Amino acid sequence: MDRRSFLKSISAQGLIAAGAFGGGVAGGVTSAIGTSLYDKAIKLAGFGSLDVHLTDEQKRMAKRILLGNGLNTRVLPAAFNRVTGEGASTGMTPPAKYACDALVNLLEMNSRRIICQDNLALPGFSGNICIIGGPIANSLSELFFGQDGRSQIFEKDGEPLRLPMYLDNVAAMRDLENGLRFLERDGIRKPLWRIAINGHQIVPEHSKSFLYEDYMLITRIPNILDQFSYDIGGSLTFVAGANGVGTRAVRLLLSAEHILRKLFDETSQYDGPQPFWQALIHIASVDSDSDHPLEIGELVKFEAIKVDCGSLLRQSCRILRASE
Repeated sequence: MDRRSFLKSISAQGLIAAGAFGGGVAGGVTSAIGTSLYDKAIKLAGFGSLDVHLTDEQKRMAKRILLGNGLNTRVLPAAFNRVTGEGASTGMTPPAKYACDALVNLLEMNSRRIICQDNLALPGFSGNICIIGGPIANSLSELFFGQDGRSQIFEKDGEPLRLPMYLDNVAAMRDLENGLRFLERDGIRKPLWRIAINGHQIVPEHSKSFLYEDYMLITRIPNILDQFSYDIGGSLTFVAGANGVGTRAVRLLLSAEHILRKLFDETSQYDGPQPFWQALIHIASVDSDSDHPLEIGELVKFEAIKVDCGSLLRQSCRILRASE
C-alpha cells in the first residue's frame, strides 16, 4: 500500500478526521455513538456472568502487559472480519467483544475507552492504545503488519518492516483456495489461520472441522503515531489470536498468573522509553462446540525487537505531513 492509499484508508476510518494524530495526552472520551456501539455489541454477544476474580497482583501485571504504563489507555477492537463478515452489524467481531468484556469486567476498564473503529472521534492517538484483533479484522493492525507480516507503511533498510512473529494470513488463504488446509462445517470452508516465526509456520492442531488449540500473539511497540507520547513512553499494544479462539483467550490470560508473571518479568526490562517486544502464548484447549478457549498453556516465545524506533517515528511524521 502506498502513502496515498494509506491516507485514504485511515481517512475512511476517521483516523485523520478531527486531528486524529494530534499531539498531547488526550482524555480519550469517545463520542456518544461510539459508546453506544460498544454497549450494543456487548449486549448482542450474549456473555454470561464472569465468575473470575482477579487478585490485585494479577490486575497490576495484566494492566502493565496489555494496557501499557500509567498513561491514558484506549482500546481499538477488531470491527469487521473481511472473510467471515463477523462484526458487520455490531461494530465489533465476536472474539473482540469477548476480549473487551474481560477488560471491562475483570480489569475494571471504563467502557467509554473502548473505541469502535468505524466511529473513531479521537482528538489524537496519544497515550497508550491497545489494538485487539489481527489484520484480517482490524484495519490498524493490517496497516502495521500487512497480511503476511510485511508492514504496509513502515520500512527497514528499504524493505517493508517485518517482525519475527506475525499472522500469515496470505498462506492461510492460499491453502484454502488450493484445498489444502482449512476448517469445514456444514459445508462451509474457512481459512485455518496460523502464526509464523521467522517464516516458519505454526499451524494449530485441528481436525477437519474443529480447532484443538490456538495461539495468541502480543506485540508491544512505542507509540510512533504521536511524538509527545513517544517521548514519554507511550505504547501501542497489538493483541491477536491466530484464530478467534486466541483473541477470546484474553479472558484466560488475565487470571493465568504463571503466564502473567513470566511476561511481567520479561517485559519489565523492555518497557522503558522505547518498548518493543513480542510474546507468543499457547492456547492449550478449545471447546469444539463453541470455539471458546478452555485452557491457556505456556509462553512459547518472547523476543525483544531491535529496530530503530526513531526511524519509524520519522516515517510516520512524513506520512502525516503528506496528508496536510
